Amino acid sequence: MDTLQKYIAQITEKLNSEFFLSLLNQFSEWIRSNADTFSTAIVACGLVLLDNQIRGMVKRSLEPYNLIVRLLAFIFLFTFGYALLAGLGQPYVTKLLIAMNNYVLGPSVIGTLLIFGTILERQS
Repeated sequence: MDTLQKYIAQITEKLNSEFFLSLLNQFSEWIRSNADTFSTAIVACGLVLLDNQIRGMVKRSLEPYNLIVRLLAFIFLFTFGYALLAGLGQPYVTKLLIAMNNYVLGPSVIGTLLIFGTILERQS
């Protein structure tokens, strides 16, 4: 009887691990098929995460100038600069996501978004 229980436990463990790996594989393939969307989200979260540092650096460097120059610089930064950074960063992140194997892709994307979310929540 003890041997039968061990055998059933081995089969159950094997089925559970195969089921989990199959789910992980399907999830990663879904992420890979939507890699553009996920890479845009990751780049946007990264820009939001670095926003305070970028804004502070620009603010300190523009302090000696008058209000009009500062205002134009901030308008240019927020309208064109962030769009340029997002547009340039997104293809690289997409290539990185596509290059990952299926056992790493899903957990990496979810982990990255969770870490970004946690850090952003603590900043606010």
